[in-house]
Amino acid sequence: LILLVISGFGYFLNMRFSEHTAYLFEPRLIAKLSLVVILLGNALLLHMHKIPEWIGGAISITSWYSALILGGWRSLDASLLTITLVYLACVVVVAIGERTLRKIMHIPL
Repeated sequence: LILLVISGFGYFLNMRFSEHTAYLFEPRLIAKLSLVVILLGNALLLHMHKIPEWIGGAISITSWYSALILGGWRSLDASLLTITLVYLACVVVVAIGERTLRKIMHIPL
């Protein structure tokens, strides 16, 4: 995760100083940067035991896959609001699914 932040910051600086500043305002890039912040916050909260494991797991799984999809889907033409709403809906679906699986498998929450 630390390597992700360092390499992302280097990429950000490279774009800024190489006159490719228009790319810095694309919704996909802003969403990916937001996902990195969410992943960092989630990792800290999980480490400090401030959120339940199943919620942290849902946020983590959804965030990593969302970053993967946003990075690979080059032709995506969606606003930041749309990307954010889809992400939040996916977190809720994954959290409900994870909680349900834990109950079925008798794993403590």
